[in-house]
Amino acid sequence: MVISTSPTAAKKLISTKLFPHNVAIIGISGVIERCLFPSSEFVSKGISLPDKVISPTIRKNQKEIEEYAFRIDEYKQKSEEEQLAKKKKIADLNGKIILLTAENKELRENTCIKASCVLEQLNKGELIVQRMTLEEKRNLFDFMDLIFANFISRLNSNYTLTKTDLILATLLKVGFTTNQLMFVFDCERNSVYRMKLRLKEHLCIDKEKSLEEFILFF
Repeated sequence: MVISTSPTAAKKLISTKLFPHNVAIIGISGVIERCLFPSSEFVSKGISLPDKVISPTIRKNQKEIEEYAFRIDEYKQKSEEEQLAKKKKIADLNGKIILLTAENKELRENTCIKASCVLEQLNKGELIVQRMTLEEKRNLFDFMDLIFANFISRLNSNYTLTKTDLILATLLKVGFTTNQLMFVFDCERNSVYRMKLRLKEHLCIDKEKSLEEFILFF
């Protein structure tokens, strides 16, 4: 049976058990102690063991330990540098996100303001479709995309529509009546009816189904 014990206890064991009657042999026990437990004395005094005491295997192991410790330090340093680089990249990307988010917010607000003005003018009869500028039409379409989940973009993706079709669909979406459409398009009731019929055909809606209902739920 092998019993694990401390250097001090082992020294006492060697002195009392192995050589109980010969005090002179105590010196031998000290040598044995140094061979079995060399580190306890030298380490406490900060003295390296001489090569003749250290076996080749111990020297080899110690060298590998030092090498592994050096490599660990290298990895730690690299890890810290990589973490700093990652933090910098993340900070840069977050900065760009903040700027773009602010820009989008400003664009949305401007689009809503401009489109609201256009719709108000159309609703009050202060503007007709024929006199709308390209920018006013673009603002109106952008506004519809923002408010109604890409309404204009989805129409363009699924159907082939004219600008008049898109404006008519927009005005129907926001609830313009036939009388309002007559004034906005500066035309008679029959002309509004024909425009609705063309839009219905372009949207591939069955004759018995309602154009207004389709637009409302699209």
